[in-house]
Amino acid sequence: MIKEMLGAQELGIYSVVVRITESIAFIPLILSNSLFPKILELKKLDKNNFKNKIQMFYHGINYIMLFLVVCIFFFSRDIISLLYGSQFYQAIDILQIHIWSILFFSMGVASGKWFLAENLQRFRLYFNIIGALVNIGLNYLLIPILGIKGASVSTVFAQFLSSYFLACIFKTTYPVFKDLSFSWIKFSWMRNIFFFKTKVLKD
Repeated sequence: MIKEMLGAQELGIYSVVVRITESIAFIPLILSNSLFPKILELKKLDKNNFKNKIQMFYHGINYIMLFLVVCIFFFSRDIISLLYGSQFYQAIDILQIHIWSILFFSMGVASGKWFLAENLQRFRLYFNIIGALVNIGLNYLLIPILGIKGASVSTVFAQFLSSYFLACIFKTTYPVFKDLSFSWIKFSWMRNIFFFKTKVLKD
């Protein structure tokens, strides 16, 4: 879509941004795949403990990813310069917008495990479809106005909807929306990162 609307050069700049953003996407996936099976074992044994552990699961992933996103945001110029050179400096502003999509992506990865545990995967599918449609629509609306910045804004907003906000619409999925929201305000970020692994894995 970017190539057709803006040209190959703009597509190249946007591709650089996407590659950098996706370079940390594996982190929430690894954390989820390694930690959640242990948490899931508690579901049949102790529902209260399961809820506490999954809350800490959200805490840890959210704040670890927030730390990485903030670092990339503030050091975006150095990252672009080191990896691609000064000819891609135009990508700096785009990266500073686009990188926030990975924060919502990580929330979606974390909450996706809850959908799986509750056998509600169909809602995750619905949310992803809605997010994709919103992304396409916003691209058509914003790219002619903002250029590739518009594409980045579209991506961030679509991830916000599909990975977080849409869960508040349905009564069945509202608990995960509430838990994700609460995970940002319950503890300080330093405490979450420091105690994340031990609290999740402790029996």
